Amino acid sequence: LVVMSFHGHGHTLTFNSRDEGFLVPFDCPSTPTPFNLISMRDLSKWFQYIKSRHILILLDCCFSGLSVLRNKQTLNHKDLNIKAIVTNLKSSSKIVINAGTYTESVSDGGWGENSIFTGSIISCPIFDNTVGSALNLYYYLLQTIPRYSNQTPSIGKLQGDMGTDIFLSL
Repeated sequence: LVVMSFHGHGHTLTFNSRDEGFLVPFDCPSTPTPFNLISMRDLSKWFQYIKSRHILILLDCCFSGLSVLRNKQTLNHKDLNIKAIVTNLKSSSKIVINAGTYTESVSDGGWGENSIFTGSIISCPIFDNTVGSALNLYYYLLQTIPRYSNQTPSIGKLQGDMGTDIFLSL
């Protein structure tokens, strides 16, 4: 399992009428060029070279939305039989959970010393002394974050994803 968590700034540049999303490094100039930024598209490609079957990326930055899943189904890992768990563990699951959609700015603060996104992850009850599902984490964020901020979490899949979930403990 590889988990990457980026909590910082995001930026959008438009090329040929198409918006491209970028992560903003800490030393980036105030008027960045693509050469100063980290392309979200390139980031997705880089993760193709990692041999791990399970990759979870958490992006707490503006304009991070890659794609959105609109299904509010919940899943308790205790309700799964061993065959379903083994199938998930053997399958490739590459999930990106974003603090907002591709058009949204997201809150830098608002949850104590954390952003709304980070505070919501920390408070997620599915990880209390048990194993949680990445998809259940997303559904929790989708229910919680809009109560505190004008942003909507989104979820996306990286190339190579086989449609399964990731189970982890925080």
